[in-house]
Amino acid sequence: MMIKVFLTTTVLLFTSIKVCPNEKQVQDTIIVQQDDSVTKEKLYEQIIKFGIKFPDIVFAQAMIESGELTSKLFKTANNMFGMRFPSIRETTAQGKTNSGYSRYEDWNFGVYDYFLWQDHMLRNRTEITKSQYLSLLGRVYAEDPNYVSKVKKKVSQYQHIFN
Repeated sequence: MMIKVFLTTTVLLFTSIKVCPNEKQVQDTIIVQQDDSVTKEKLYEQIIKFGIKFPDIVFAQAMIESGELTSKLFKTANNMFGMRFPSIRETTAQGKTNSGYSRYEDWNFGVYDYFLWQDHMLRNRTEITKSQYLSLLGRVYAEDPNYVSKVKKKVSQYQHIFN
């Protein structure tokens, strides 16, 4: 049984030279398995493998945005981050829903699309602290004025997964 894996050499390449791959390159680096259901542990592992900054925060966002992996958007479009279909940056989305949300082949592509979003948002920053990242999320990611405090609460709730 093959497992979806992101090749370590690709992670090192993308994180060291900040190159954003196209969808074909991402597909070539993810080995597709027909029956690969997501678990919270697998999600966190993928976030780490893709080299996404602040993995605990990103995991918490996925839990909030997907209703703990139960939302309609996640179940029908593999979109666990509530990502809108982008007009400027690269994406792994196959298309969009009638509401304008990104639709992914499977949940791994949704996680990798978050990496592309994060890379796009942080492209002109050399270093960013966790506090600055949370502030950025509060300004540009969510419409809920309490979003950052909800993220912090989820991070605390899931410490057992991060250790």
